[in-house]
Parts: sequence; C-alpha cells; structure tokens
Amino acid sequence: MRAIHAASTAGTVDVFVTPTGDVTVASIELGEVTPAIPGFEVADVTGYLSLAEGDYDVRVGVPDGSGGYSVAIDETYTLNNGDVITLVAHNPDASVPAFGFIVLAD
Repeated sequence: MRAIHAASTAGTVDVFVTPTGDVTVASIELGEVTPAIPGFEVADVTGYLSLAEGDYDVRVGVPDGSGGYSVAIDETYTLNNGDVITLVAHNPDASVPAFGFIVLAD
C-alpha cells in the first residue's frame, strides 16, 4: 500500500495504519500512538508499505498542537495476498462532504 496526499486543505498530517481493532480513535486523538507515516505533507507520495494479508484501519490525524490529533479520515481496508493499492487523500467537496480516500488498484 502507498499513499498520496492530495487533501490540500488538511495541511501536514500523520497517517496511522494498524490492524483492525488494535488501536482506538481515542488513542490517536490523545497522541498515544506512533504514526506509520509522520509529517505527511500535501503532494507527498509514500513508497510502498509492505503489509501482511488482513484488515487494516487507516486513519489520518491532523495535529492539534498539544500532542494529540483530530482524526480526519477513519477507514478500514481488507488486503489479500498480492494486493497492491494506492490511497489518495482528497478534500471534502459538494459531492463528498468529508475528507476521504480514493482507492486505486495498482
């Protein structure tokens, strides 16, 4: 899996990728979890993260200035062996009123 930051209104964010159920949103909001992709800036593209088959929570945290986060995206994905995907973070707009991901199969 790789990620592209195209959500220009979010600014610099941190991305958390964890097996589903291992980490709560509250733990991220309180700053108790280390991000998989820290300091992810607009227009950045990650390399590929190698993940085992399974279900993953992918959350994007906007730093709140006090060591915690506001979670802007909270989505779950199932990866099968051999899956290669790209998640493109996008801004809210009239048709999708929240930050989210466009998922591309590579």
